[in-house]
Amino acid sequence: MRLMNFYQRKDNIVNRLPYFLFTVPCLVIFTIFLIIPIILGFYYSFTNWNGIAPTYDMVGLNNFKDQLSDSSFHYSFVFTLTYALVVVFVIVFISFFTAVFLNGFRSRLKNAYKTLLFFPALIAPIVVSLIFKQIYSGVLPWLGKTLEWEFLSKNLMASMDTLKGTIEYVHMWYGMAIPVVLYTAGLQMVPDEIYESAKIDGANFMHRLWHIVIPYMIPIVNIVFILTLKQALMVYDIIMGLTMGGPGTRTQTYSVFIYRSAFMNFRVGYAASLSVTLFFIMLVIAVMQMKLSSKKDVNAA
Repeated sequence: MRLMNFYQRKDNIVNRLPYFLFTVPCLVIFTIFLIIPIILGFYYSFTNWNGIAPTYDMVGLNNFKDQLSDSSFHYSFVFTLTYALVVVFVIVFISFFTAVFLNGFRSRLKNAYKTLLFFPALIAPIVVSLIFKQIYSGVLPWLGKTLEWEFLSKNLMASMDTLKGTIEYVHMWYGMAIPVVLYTAGLQMVPDEIYESAKIDGANFMHRLWHIVIPYMIPIVNIVFILTLKQALMVYDIIMGLTMGGPGTRTQTYSVFIYRSAFMNFRVGYAASLSVTLFFIMLVIAVMQMKLSSKKDVNAA
């Protein structure tokens, strides 16, 4: 019996070997371009390497201690956090209600609307930001002067009162595409019989939305929230295309600060420590959000 079990296990291993070999290229690429850089990032966060010199010293936790007294770090962190709060809130909720509207929309143009909403996802963020930069600096002022609308007659990015809002709008316009698709797919998980039963029992739209749709959509909301939060906290392309972090450091986000620390100030070790800090911040937020939202999941025990 033991000998038979041994040969059965051996045959199973031989049969599964081709499947394993097919995964090897992906594992190699994944290791080279993700796992190794992450490990090196953690390693260099404990050094004072400038990115050029062949030698460097281990400084322990000094890079992380420097963050506590770095005013540029404080400003970029607060700016990024407030930026992310607005962007994530708007994208998560507006894209959800957009998907609900499209799901119940009855028109031959329904697929055309879905295509238009997904279109921004096909464009690189840097291209989107450069297009909007021209719109803000040229198209809107021309339109404002033509229609004699004073609030549009000037470049909205030239005023500090509207600069942050213009950047957030570009991010929201670009960032809603994927969440709408995810929500639309998630709405297909809601059993039709439950929805129809609620209608027969007299439940109105808001009751059906709150007690049926949203509980089933909690897993999708988690995914959208985490993806949107990641994009907002790590926003780089849009900022560089619109303002390059200026004027001065007024629109310097966390990622732009990391870039400047590494490639303009030649503090690669410090920049690595900033990346590690951001990693743990996102990890804590994601875990907390998953814990809180799991209590409302319709599938939760």
